Amino acid sequence: MMTTLLQLALNGVLEGAVYGLLALGLTLVFGVMRIMNISHGDFGIFGAYISYWFLVKFGVDPFISLTIIVPLLFLLGLLVQRVLISPAISDPSLQVQASVMITWGLALLISNGEIILWSPDYRSIIVPYSYVSFYLSGIVINLPRVLVLLSAVLITGFYVLFLRTKVGKAISACTQDREAAVLMGVNFNKLAGITFGISTATAAISGMLFALTHTLYPALGFQLNLKALTVMVFGGIGSMSGALIGGLVLGMAESIVSFFIGATYKDLVSFLLLVAILLTKPTGIRGKEFFLPR
Repeated sequence: MMTTLLQLALNGVLEGAVYGLLALGLTLVFGVMRIMNISHGDFGIFGAYISYWFLVKFGVDPFISLTIIVPLLFLLGLLVQRVLISPAISDPSLQVQASVMITWGLALLISNGEIILWSPDYRSIIVPYSYVSFYLSGIVINLPRVLVLLSAVLITGFYVLFLRTKVGKAISACTQDREAAVLMGVNFNKLAGITFGISTATAAISGMLFALTHTLYPALGFQLNLKALTVMVFGGIGSMSGALIGGLVLGMAESIVSFFIGATYKDLVSFLLLVAILLTKPTGIRGKEFFLPR
């Protein structure tokens, strides 16, 4: 029984690391810009499809293709923020509603574009090490999952270091108090584009890591967005450490439910956890109250 529990805990941590990384980008955008990006999960799956395309067409390993995908998605996010989102949220009293409508349409555009380009068929990213596993005291350790965990940890470490830079400190300042940061000389419009670009690049990395151990299809973006939203709310909107903790909690919960109840009910965990946290502690475990314009 102990071996089973350890295996479930390991699976939960490996899965939760990706959820936490995905939610990190979403909470970053909301913390700085006070907008809800409904297309966040779809950007992640778009990045996964590009990685799949590089693998199938050119035989490029998904981790190597990230060197192209990350800058590409960063520029795409920067463009989307400047062209679509920034004009739509010019009225502070309508920025949340406008961002939801714009990014919802963007999510539909991305998912339908994926259907046109790659068809709605289920696909898998298969690499030479996909089925390599290690056994430690009865616990099965899958190599791709370990690589996913290590990648998530490294990127999280990068976030911590990035926040110590001048741009990172400006992002942190806007997250805490946008008006005060602007009064101190922060160029908010420029910073918003950079933030959105970082968010979409992070989503692309998360999508690729998720696709390494799961089946890939266009509608998966909606599911990932729901998981990211659940993790963000659970951890506390605007809290990066809360996003990482929330990701681990969701991963553990899904692992336990999949084993004891069935994998069919795995995705139900996100809905139940989201409802539970909204009813009991809407600010999340590490969040604070956000006063949005009305």
